[in-house]
Amino acid sequence: MNTIKSLNWIITNRCNSRCLHCAIWKEKKLNEISLNDARCILSDPLINKSYFAKHGLDIALGGGETFLHPDLPKIIREIKKTYPGALKTISTNGLLTDEICDFVKNNLNENIKLNISIDGLKDIHDRIRGIKGGFDATLKTIVKVRAISLRQKIEIKLTILPENHGQITKVFALAERLKCNFSFKPAENMRQYTNKGRDLDINFDPSQLCSIRNQAFIISDSMRNKSEYKKAEFFKDIPFYLFSRSRATFCSVLKEHLTVMPDGLVFDCIKGLPLGNIHSADLKRLVHNSITPADCDSCMLMCGAFKGYEEHLNTSKTANIEITNRCNLSCSMCTQKELRSNDHSDLTLEQFVCLIQTYKDIGHVSFVGGESFLNKDFFGMMEYLDGKKITYELTTNGTIITDSTIHRLKRMAGLKNISFSLDGMEKYHDKERGKGVYSKCLMNLKKCASSFAVSVSSIVKSDNIEELAKLTVTLKKIRLQRHKLILGIDISGRQKYSSLVKIPTLMIQGPVLKNYLKDIDLFIDLYIRLSKLHGNAVDIKTEPLMHDNRAECKQLKQYRFDPSGKRIFCEFIRNDVSDKTIPVSYLKRAALAICERCCKRQ
Repeated sequence: MNTIKSLNWIITNRCNSRCLHCAIWKEKKLNEISLNDARCILSDPLINKSYFAKHGLDIALGGGETFLHPDLPKIIREIKKTYPGALKTISTNGLLTDEICDFVKNNLNENIKLNISIDGLKDIHDRIRGIKGGFDATLKTIVKVRAISLRQKIEIKLTILPENHGQITKVFALAERLKCNFSFKPAENMRQYTNKGRDLDINFDPSQLCSIRNQAFIISDSMRNKSEYKKAEFFKDIPFYLFSRSRATFCSVLKEHLTVMPDGLVFDCIKGLPLGNIHSADLKRLVHNSITPADCDSCMLMCGAFKGYEEHLNTSKTANIEITNRCNLSCSMCTQKELRSNDHSDLTLEQFVCLIQTYKDIGHVSFVGGESFLNKDFFGMMEYLDGKKITYELTTNGTIITDSTIHRLKRMAGLKNISFSLDGMEKYHDKERGKGVYSKCLMNLKKCASSFAVSVSSIVKSDNIEELAKLTVTLKKIRLQRHKLILGIDISGRQKYSSLVKIPTLMIQGPVLKNYLKDIDLFIDLYIRLSKLHGNAVDIKTEPLMHDNRAECKQLKQYRFDPSGKRIFCEFIRNDVSDKTIPVSYLKRAALAICERCCKRQ
């Protein structure tokens, strides 16, 4: 290693917190970097060369509690004088309000970020941090810093423990209100740093893991919407790590980053063994003599694995995969009903694996088609996706889910959403889908809601508008947040004939729906009505409807596969995408009559 990219500099083991997950405060011997030690490290040839290298050098200061170091202002001045702009981050628990505010006032133009730890709201934070009133004190510090400077960068950081597994999105919401950035990561055993005396009990039970998974995916999506792609991918991968479905065996950032402890010990990985001590050799010699381990203990640390992620847009695609056309119901509005009389085969696990391996840009899978739970390989498919760190969702009629099914689903790391089909209240829904279907679906929806992100999808027709208003009230009572309204379509008569006239080779299939809603305005009115009625209590989402020359098919931006493994255009146009008789550019414009009311037209 000729240069490094970052220096994680732990300057003191003094601490005024009593954290459950850290034993630094229990250390009896005071260890901290002296001002002379700081100058020696800053003059080290490796640090100097790294600063002037193309990639530059990031220096982060931490502890203990960093602001308890008596010479912190002097150390900061030394860094600024020797390597202007290199000091990027200072970590703190936020309790020393005056010292932190003084730092902000003296460094208004330095672009140095404050990492402030908040591990839950109110009593949960206080219990984890061991300081009564600690949450309020930290909050006061942030508010005072914001009063000094709105431009001061602050990142609220949360460490996941069994004690605060349900606090991630709550602290994220707090960070949003305070105009702060946010990050979270699981607690790790670091025997050379925070846990010298004993290992932490950081084993999560299945319910806690499900809670973390659901929250991690929510925040990952939020980060992606903010164009914070590095964090989006990192947070998305945390559930796979915690479920032990996908763990690194080799560190991608080892030797590019160093940690120096208060007693002078130097680490290339804080979870590993020290390379030596700066008091006995310079950094270059210590690093040169180190040997990269063949295996990695694996982590999801911000100072470790996170540094290996890249800040760019993930261009992966969603694959809509029909793993079966079979279903235990026979619904009038089903888009797959026509196919069942012709084909009863299921996609096998081997075929599924082949698809994922062939289309390497698949980043998310939506299990669609018939009732996915009827495919005997369904759980094997989800387990395979877990190993690839690919997320997935599924749509179900909710009738054949058992307690055993839910128990198995709890072990699925990448399960992002379960969508239940409900089209109205009991009498109407059972008329459309079968006797007893409503009660079974609602019962299993309630059971799943405590462990998974769940939603409801409703087909809007001319005869169930009032039913959907009543259904939304029911969903509000059980605190369901996501309800998707899909305009029912009829693919028969004029639409089908007109489309075949334009492209005679089309293989068209779809529902023959006699009671479809002809007046689009009624559909929009329903959305507005329910939104006004329930405000933000229920997030009601319509599929986009645009009827102009700018319309395009979003399905063709994704993949769709039928149960034989063949890639087709969409659920209604069953031609193989390699069919040269089909003008793809025409389909992309959603210009066919059968596309006019399709929910994938946007």
